[in-house]
Amino acid sequence: MDSPPRPALLADTGFHHLCVVQFFNVFNARAEHGTAFNSNFFRNGNLWLALAAVLVLQVVVVHWAPAQVIFSTTDLEMHDWIMAFAVASSVLFLDEARKLLMGLIPRAPKAGS
Repeated sequence: MDSPPRPALLADTGFHHLCVVQFFNVFNARAEHGTAFNSNFFRNGNLWLALAAVLVLQVVVVHWAPAQVIFSTTDLEMHDWIMAFAVASSVLFLDEARKLLMGLIPRAPKAGS
């Protein structure tokens, strides 16, 4: 039987999930009404550089011993990373589904038009 999770691991996993959710939410913010997977998806090099830096810093904070001391973090296992990305990416894909459905629903004409 598995031992119960340590409170520090739960806090670290929660923080990690929050960071990764925001990673995917960036794409929703770039395309409010149309799909995020448009022709401009890879055009913003600075955004991709920033996202790469976020991932590198996340790995450093979670796995590098000196940073673990400073931020009071513990190592996450591979399944924690996979779960975080699976859950966090749902933010992007659920919003894409919402935009698709909203595009299928006919809009009522605006008053005064």
